[in-house]
Amino acid sequence: EVIYYEGFDSGILSEAWLTRDYSLGLGHEWDVLNYGSMDFPYFALGVGNTEDYYILDNTVTEAYSPIFDMSTIADDKTVFMEFAYNFLMEPGFDIASMYAVVLDENLFISDVYYIGSTEDVFFNDGSFQYGMLNLDFLKGELVTFVSVVETDDDVYSAWALIDDILIYTM
Repeated sequence: EVIYYEGFDSGILSEAWLTRDYSLGLGHEWDVLNYGSMDFPYFALGVGNTEDYYILDNTVTEAYSPIFDMSTIADDKTVFMEFAYNFLMEPGFDIASMYAVVLDENLFISDVYYIGSTEDVFFNDGSFQYGMLNLDFLKGELVTFVSVVETDDDVYSAWALIDDILIYTM
């Protein structure tokens, strides 16, 4: 059963998503960008300039998914999340990472789970990859998924994008 799917194909960031720029306007912010052409658009949630393919120095930006109530999932079901990604970040200095953030009943953060980054589990070579996670450890929780991009003040990174987010049970 599909719980959620977002392919960003409309070219517009859904109101259910929230993005933040912590670089005081000096860097880029997550947004739905066209990584294709005008004739053959390919929209994805990304960071950077898609014409020249670079992310500004001193970028610190976060994208928050909609909040998911995992308490409604039956015990006999397994919850998975799949997503496409493509990162080309300056190794050792610029980083793209993802977290599962558990919220309490007042929507305050009660726990944070590190999913991975371009420094460890995510490929960082500019190729399209797919990730798949078992989310059973989040059953019974309110959860948002947070994607973060941080750059230093030196060499430009090229891009960070996430697409085709699918959460489902089996």
